Amino acid sequence: MEKFNKVDMKMKFGDFYKNIRELEKQSGFTPQHKSSIAKQFEQEKDAETYLNDRYQVRLYRELYQMPYFGVKEFTDVISDNMMWLSIKRLDKEPIHDWRDLMEIKNQIAGEDHEAVELYPKKSRVVDTANQYHLWVLKNPVAFFPFGFPVGVQFDKSVHKTKQRSFK
Repeated sequence: MEKFNKVDMKMKFGDFYKNIRELEKQSGFTPQHKSSIAKQFEQEKDAETYLNDRYQVRLYRELYQMPYFGVKEFTDVISDNMMWLSIKRLDKEPIHDWRDLMEIKNQIAGEDHEAVELYPKKSRVVDTANQYHLWVLKNPVAFFPFGFPVGVQFDKSVHKTKQRSFK
């Protein structure tokens, strides 16, 4: 995978609104009211965009950019401790290569930051495109209180396992 480059993809509100209206026509989805479009624009306008040979990543660093902003049950617990990586392939095909997602996290957020990909309960599922989301702890010292306490990696098959080499 090539290194990511930060690119300027700032959008004007009129262009953003036009894109949302086109989405509504194609999908039948309509926002509840115009203020939700304005709120989404506020989330998007300050997002950072990174591109490489295969992926586009949008990085949201601030609490007001998070989809849960304004929902007290979330912000009381999470506060402003997360970053959000929204990831898609340039060809719009599905991803799910763990190493690619790990490398994206390392290049954009940093090797010392932990991230999770959430598989929510059915009522919270958002599945509208081949787009993937990593939720990253801002503090590189912080960690999630689950998972393996110490890491180990193999770049070849060992015993009866199958593993690919690092490239």
